[in-house]
Amino acid sequence: MSVRRVRISGLPADFCVPPGWPVPSERWVRENALWAPPPAWRPIPGAPRPPTGWRFWTPNEGWSRYTAPFYRPIRKWALTANVLAAVWIITSIATALQPTAVSLRAVALAAFVAGIGFALAHRALWKRTTATVFSELALVAEEERTKRLTREYQLYLRDAA
Repeated sequence: MSVRRVRISGLPADFCVPPGWPVPSERWVRENALWAPPPAWRPIPGAPRPPTGWRFWTPNEGWSRYTAPFYRPIRKWALTANVLAAVWIITSIATALQPTAVSLRAVALAAFVAGIGFALAHRALWKRTTATVFSELALVAEEERTKRLTREYQLYLRDAA
């Protein structure tokens, strides 16, 4: 099943519409950017619950520009994996040219194994960082949404009086 996404220019993530929900307006998506509706919330009466573990937001092309500072600390893991890949390639070529160089084979194997380890560590850290950033941004979005709704309600009460 494909997920319906709502992409709005300027937002670092797309809104993922749960099955059975109507597609929200651009204004709603902008006003509720990165807000994760609570489990009991429904956009309209009779709308089904989203599937368990539903992710309402998914990163788009703007994500990396918006969140780059959060990922800086883990760049060294990817850089190290790339350097080790280069060492592996160079030592593998050198081993092919000099088959008697047993120590080069050991260096190539060590670089290969370590490079895979660093790449896997980088991927795990990237996933964890993404989840953390989404959680923190969702908290900020919830606070901002509450403030906006409070202001709108106060204006409504003032205008109704």
